Amino acid sequence: MQYLDSSLKGADLYRYVPVYRLLEVLSLNKLTFMKASKWEDPFEGFLFDYCVGEFPQWRKFSDLKTSLFCLCLSTDAEKDQIWRAYTPNKDGVRMKLNLSALESFLGPDYTLGEVCYRVTSNIKKLLEEYHDDQAPSQDKLLKLFFLKRKAFKSDQEVRMITMDACTTRDVKSVEIDARAVIRQVMFDPRMDGALYSSYQDLLKSDAYRFTGKIHQSKLYSPARVFRGI
Repeated sequence: MQYLDSSLKGADLYRYVPVYRLLEVLSLNKLTFMKASKWEDPFEGFLFDYCVGEFPQWRKFSDLKTSLFCLCLSTDAEKDQIWRAYTPNKDGVRMKLNLSALESFLGPDYTLGEVCYRVTSNIKKLLEEYHDDQAPSQDKLLKLFFLKRKAFKSDQEVRMITMDACTTRDVKSVEIDARAVIRQVMFDPRMDGALYSSYQDLLKSDAYRFTGKIHQSKLYSPARVFRGI
């Protein structure tokens, strides 16, 4: 795997998903990457679209987006707005991933990098640089997928991308040993206690055999956080 940021090597990475996604990963031992062209946010991929649409020297890469698959992660251990954005139905979990274990299942055609957050004026300057660049390259264009507006900086997002021009599907699945890759599972702090307990028992059952740490976030439980003070 290639690293755009060497500081990510050995780092703790987190992925927030609904519970059913976690159960899928444990059942199938597969991690799913989403095709970039299917992102719902209209601003995702906008810079790429603008470059290949407006600047003639970049148009030869116009099909790149339909071959690009992405897995969105975070370096932030926990944040209120991340729970609300990624698990709005209060049915989410945060998976803590063992990056070294995950890397052993990936080839050199995977790239991991931190998202760079810039103010609009700086993004415009960057587009001007791409406009003037007469030595376009695929790697340089892919860096645009690691760029977002500064308003989204609180996400502390990390992205893992890979290319696959052969598949026509909207997702790309990668086989892993889920129990080796997922170190820990933390449930949504807004989840009902009884429901959390039932999920905890389910993960430990023979059906899923998860042996990592399982707990519920204390983000909204001040009495538990400050107990003993």
